[in-house]
Amino acid sequence: MKGFMIFIVAAAIGFYLLTNVIGKFKEEDNRLMNENELQAQEDQKGYRTDVVGDMVLVKSNDPIEKRIGVWKRSPMHEEYIALFPNFSEMELYVDDRVHDDELKGRILKKLKKISSDFFSGSVGEIQAKEDLDKI
Repeated sequence: MKGFMIFIVAAAIGFYLLTNVIGKFKEEDNRLMNENELQAQEDQKGYRTDVVGDMVLVKSNDPIEKRIGVWKRSPMHEEYIALFPNFSEMELYVDDRVHDDELKGRILKKLKKISSDFFSGSVGEIQAKEDLDKI
């Protein structure tokens, strides 16, 4: 009987600790999800749909670092990277989809440098893709 009581108490303590740990993980998960949702809503302010229905990045009054972050998190950035190693197509894509002259200039400057490095053989495909992500 004494062993059974110890088992019941140990089980109750284990259950209590387990539910508290799971509850804390759920709270943290909800907090992170809310931060990601807020970030996505904030990023949506930087996008517009053009006449043909394509998503474009528009100029905002935010600092350039924040606009670069919006670009990197956008689905347009994924499409841009998917065009690699067709650098001329990538340049046309940026020219068409980024309507922020300062940001466009930075992206194109980086693209030209990576293109030159890639075709000269000083960087490989993996390094070039990693460098495209660093504006």
